[in-house]
Formats: sequence, structure tokens, C-alpha cells
Amino acid sequence: MILLQTVPYLRRRDRFTQGDSFGAWVAHQDIARAALQYGSVEGIHFFLPPGGNYSKEELYDGIGELQEDFPDHRIEIKRLSELGELAKEYHYVLADNFEFFAQLAFARSTMEGSLFPVSTIVHTIPDQTAFMGYSNVLVLAEPCDAIVTTSEAGNRAIRAILEDVGAFLMSRLEMPAAPEVRIVKIPLAVDEQFLRRRDPRAARSALNLPLDATIILYLGRLSEAFKADLEPLLNAFRRLAGHPTNPCLVIAGQDSQNSYSPVVSSLAQEFGVADRVILRTNFPFCDKPLLLSSCDIFASPVDNIQETFGLSILEAMATGLPVVGSDWSGYRDLVVPGESGFLARTVWSRKASRMADLVSAFSVRTRHYLAQHTIVDGEDLYRYLNALIANKELRRQFGDNGRQRVLSTFCWPVVMARYKELWREQWSVLQHSSKVKKWISPVNYNKQFGHFATMFMQEDTLLRSSSDRCLTSGLDPKKARIPNFAGIEELKRIVSYCRPEPRSIEELLASGNDATQSAVAWLWKKGYLEAVS
Repeated sequence: MILLQTVPYLRRRDRFTQGDSFGAWVAHQDIARAALQYGSVEGIHFFLPPGGNYSKEELYDGIGELQEDFPDHRIEIKRLSELGELAKEYHYVLADNFEFFAQLAFARSTMEGSLFPVSTIVHTIPDQTAFMGYSNVLVLAEPCDAIVTTSEAGNRAIRAILEDVGAFLMSRLEMPAAPEVRIVKIPLAVDEQFLRRRDPRAARSALNLPLDATIILYLGRLSEAFKADLEPLLNAFRRLAGHPTNPCLVIAGQDSQNSYSPVVSSLAQEFGVADRVILRTNFPFCDKPLLLSSCDIFASPVDNIQETFGLSILEAMATGLPVVGSDWSGYRDLVVPGESGFLARTVWSRKASRMADLVSAFSVRTRHYLAQHTIVDGEDLYRYLNALIANKELRRQFGDNGRQRVLSTFCWPVVMARYKELWREQWSVLQHSSKVKKWISPVNYNKQFGHFATMFMQEDTLLRSSSDRCLTSGLDPKKARIPNFAGIEELKRIVSYCRPEPRSIEELLASGNDATQSAVAWLWKKGYLEAVS
């Protein structure tokens, strides 16, 4: 089996990259490594959609490092245009981002004879503004497909949304309301060896953190709109600042736009604890175990519906830290109150939720609006943090329990075995299904738009190099607006090949590669080639 991945692998051990920016990307990079490390797949093919928010250098560096770590596996970047043919050759399995479910299922329907089951992971649940995406899932899903949710809360939310969207479609179109796709729950995991606890004093020295303080850590994306409002945590910490154990609060995470860090600094100043609050942003991946090992307590007052799991909670537990989190979503699956940490009560507003229903079609800020109306009990945060600050033995006991919970349930050997079984079942369903042979593609550009043009391209058309335009060896692809799919080397070859005498399109295609068709069209369009009457 080969893992099909549309999420880029950008991780570098020694520096901060775009791959560290979002929890979902962190999870997918962990999945890629785990699938290779624990023998679940023979390799990974990256089919990357155009326009990603990363550079080619970052991509090649990250995948290069992955190839160095797993030299015996097929780890390659493939073109999306190749997927149809490659799917006939390889048994593809997926653990992709849920937002690509419809695209992948739709792509499969356009590729005659190219079969693969789709399985995607729900990290952040798209809200009702993504109605068409959910509708496409209901229409395009097959019995061999699967949606993976990482928590019980996420599972309930996806089932509820698909049920409601299905009922709406049933009322409007009289189509079946129930999706054929399986919805399964498989948690995320962490590398328990990488995230083992290091010597706390050595870690503090390496990170220049105070040696004599009781350190509380928040680790996660720094965003009030899409992660957590940290003001309740800062307010609770303000009440702890005079404790004889000399408490200190470290707030760490991704803030590449430097948008929320100044807000946190201002709040710390307002609360009179600026000298006890330390900000660490955009740190390299290799610093994560040191940062976690340097601290005594982990705190996370998440309040946003985009949070369905809580990978940072697992990372803290793997490093032996007791957790104080909000009683929210997937956190309940991870923290056992009174055994590995505490969960502060949360309060949901029905009226705010109803208002969000009414404006969701016009606003992309629904999640932030709901978070602003969700209360994380500040008194609980203070009480639980105070209990752990005052009791070193309780911290040790909770930390040990949390680490054991990770080893038994949330480490990659355990979780990847569940993915391997899911993939085996998906392929079994696909291979025994008769329905897949009846897939009909809704895409046919020749039929739907070919009549816009005067005529179709004929392979017996003769083309020669133009005497008016010269494709020089120093041509800058960006300035010439050469599309990526054409390829500068193939452009040069074709122009040179057609210079001595005219060549037919059929001859050019036979002598070229998969970029030749695009290159011929571009050269002809731009006047580097001209048709011979």
C-alpha cells in the first residue's frame, strides 16, 4: 500500500516551518512518519494542489529530510494529472484532510478504471458555511470510503451535520438522506520516544528559563479567533502570582504574523504579571521536548469549535505533565479528571448559537463569535492550578498517569495498527463492490465546452518553429508566464526539434513526455510555433 497525501511535508527538525503552523499539518506530518516507521505502507506519494502557502524550497527540504530518514521507502512528489494512471498501478490508502474528501472522491469519479478508497481525518470541523462541501460528501461517498474523527465530540458533530444536511437535501431533491460513507473514531497520537521527559533543569538552562520557578505552560497556536482566548488563564495566573512556589507562566506557540502575542503582553502588563509571563513563539520542532520538559504544569483553556481533539494535551501528557484544560470537545477523551489532570467547566450560549445560525451564510467568523460567548470557568482554572502548584507529589502522580495513558492508547504503534486495519477493510469492500463499476463521470470538457472553439486540435497538423520569436536559453519562466505543467526544458526541445523541418503534433507527442501536450499548446498559442498550411 502507498499512502496518498495532499498535505505537504514541510517539517525540519532544526527550524520553524509552515508545517509547524497548524495542528492539522503537525498531525499529518506525524502520520506520514508513523505510517513509514511502523510498516503500514511501502511509501508515500504526495499529490499537492497548486497554490499552497509554502515555497518549493521548503517542500523539497522537508521531503528530502523524510527520504533521508526512510531511504528504503518510495517517497515521491507526483503530479495530480498522473493520479488516474498511478491509481491503476498502486493500492492507494489515505489519511488525508477532511476538507479534501469531496475533491478526492470527485477526482476518482473522473478517472475511468482508477479505483481507490477515500479516508480523510476531521481536524477542524467546517461549519455550516461549508454546506456545499457536506452536500458533496453525501453525493460522492461510496461504501468503501471513511471519515475518521479523532474524538467522541468530533464524531457526534460530524454525524449531526451530515444528518441535518442530508435531511435538507432529502426535502429539496428527494435524494437519500443517509451517507454511505463510514464514520469511524481513531484518535491522533504522539511519538512517545521523542516526547519523553528530559532533565528539567538542563531543559530550563538550554531555553534560558528560570531554574527556581514553578512553571505553567500553554502550548498551541496563538489566536483568540481560532484557538483560545488566553485572558481567563492570565487572570487566573494573576491570582497565583504571589504563591511562595514562585509561579511563572510560559505562553508558547505559532504566531508567525505577530498578531496575538502583543495582546498577551499587554494583558500581562495590565494584570501586573509581565515579569512572570514569558512568550516563546515560532520555535523549531526540536525544541518542543525541551519546552515541555522544562515545565511543571500544562494549561489549555480552549474555547473554539475548531478544536476537536487536543494534540498539545497529548504532547504534555507524553512528557509527564499534569494537565489543566477546559472541559471541551476532545479534551474529555484525553484527560481523566482526578487521575491525569483537571478540566474546568465551560458554558455554552444557546442564544449566541441561534444568532450564529442566522448569520453563518454571510460570515466566516462564526467560530470566533461563538468562542466569544463560550465561558471557561475562571474560578475552576485558578482552583485547579493552585492545587497543582501547591502539591509537587500530585503533579508527579498525575504526570505519571498521563504518560501511561499515552503509552497504552495514544502512541503511534497502537493508533497506526487501527489505520492499517481500516485501510484493509476499505480495500476489501472496494474489491467486492459491484457499484464502483458503474461510476459515471460528470466531467467531460470536450462535450460541454469543445463547441466553443472553431475546431479541435488535429494530430496530423504540421508545426514549425517561428522565425519571428526566439525561445532563448536564458528565458525566465516567471517573466514569460510559463505554466508549471509545460516545463522549460521540454519547450526548448520542441522548438529545436521543429526548426529543421515541420513536425506533426502526433510526432511531437510520440517523441516527448507527459508535459509535451501542454508545451505544444503553449508554444503554438504564444507564436513560438506556427501551423503549416
